[in-house]
Amino acid sequence: MNLVEKYLKWTKIWEIDVALRYHPIVKRAKKTCRPGAKILEVGAGGAGITAYWRVPVTAVDLNFADDGRGAGYITKVTASADAIPFPDDSFDFVISVDMMEHLPAGTRAKAIGEFVRVTRPGGKIFIAVPCGRLSAAFEKVLNALYKARNKKDNPWLAEHIAHGLPDYKDLRRQIVAAAPGAAVKTLANVNVFMWFALHILGSVLPSFLRAPLTAAIYPAAKIINFLPYRRIFVIEKTEGVR
Repeated sequence: MNLVEKYLKWTKIWEIDVALRYHPIVKRAKKTCRPGAKILEVGAGGAGITAYWRVPVTAVDLNFADDGRGAGYITKVTASADAIPFPDDSFDFVISVDMMEHLPAGTRAKAIGEFVRVTRPGGKIFIAVPCGRLSAAFEKVLNALYKARNKKDNPWLAEHIAHGLPDYKDLRRQIVAAAPGAAVKTLANVNVFMWFALHILGSVLPSFLRAPLTAAIYPAAKIINFLPYRRIFVIEKTEGVR
């Protein structure tokens, strides 16, 4: 079982966390998506965005979960984020959700450059990523609790810790450098205390309680975004940007 499959198995405990990542992206992309738009997701893992938006998507990743999710919507391409095997200006939307923190810090700027390169002028790039010291501190606590219970590190948190979460301001500077003149907006996504609480509850609650509790919490979790665990960068590529 590869890292992506382990991650998807673990997140099945508490899918609300995954839905919260994609909700703001799907909401905004739908507003400007035209028929026939070409969409690339980098680091999809399994179904990626198609679990929440049933559209054809080209997915790039080094490892894909073989769980059948996304069948009929996803075209899988095995490649790395810093060497995307498509020509310039190939896609209307490029999406990367909780992937950047799995790259070594020195590779992130190159990956952003690739996102910009393959996006058409007028297209949009969405980069969702956990950021900052507070988020990193909560991840270390969550990993320690996981390790105490399972006698091993959480596979995806261990990679976050090894590479370090990006600094929000540094990442924004890298985006501006890769796409000079592009419009860059930043969205706060999921209060870090709520993120932590959701994972704790998801690991201790019996399965029959998870669904109703998720339904009750989800509407509030979508809008409580101060002290965010994650940032979502929305970049609109302009003419002349390469």
